Amino acid sequence: EDRSNIWAGFEPTDTMIHLGLDIQVKAGTQVASLTNGTILDILEDSAKFNGWGTKIIVETNLLTAKTAKKYYILYGHLYKPNVKIGQEIKQGELLGLVAPSEFNGGWFEHLHLQVMDESLNVPIREVDGYEFKKNSITGVINPFEFYNMLYSK
Repeated sequence: EDRSNIWAGFEPTDTMIHLGLDIQVKAGTQVASLTNGTILDILEDSAKFNGWGTKIIVETNLLTAKTAKKYYILYGHLYKPNVKIGQEIKQGELLGLVAPSEFNGGWFEHLHLQVMDESLNVPIREVDGYEFKKNSITGVINPFEFYNMLYSK
């Protein structure tokens, strides 16, 4: 999603491609894992403006008729994580809660969901929700396509 026009004048860049899906839900909404996997990282960002709050990254191996590869699912703008780094989790297991604005970097209350695969060309712990130079980040997967891979027969 190209948000360049929305951010014009706020950021020192001409390109602002949003790499995830923002799902507007109330603070305190429980966020569960889409897949089985391992908690790769839990990153805390206490910035009051343009921050993340808590970002949880789940690593999963997806085996389907079409693919067998590693995926990373980033759940952003959370707080009160219910998991620990290295923990094995099951699909549907509680990760944390959607954070209120004062704990999510000053954003509206929402979940940022971002899916990446093993072709990601930046370190997973440095992934941002935006691409500032068009086509500079590879390996980002449309969350809807990922969902279809998970649940299509």
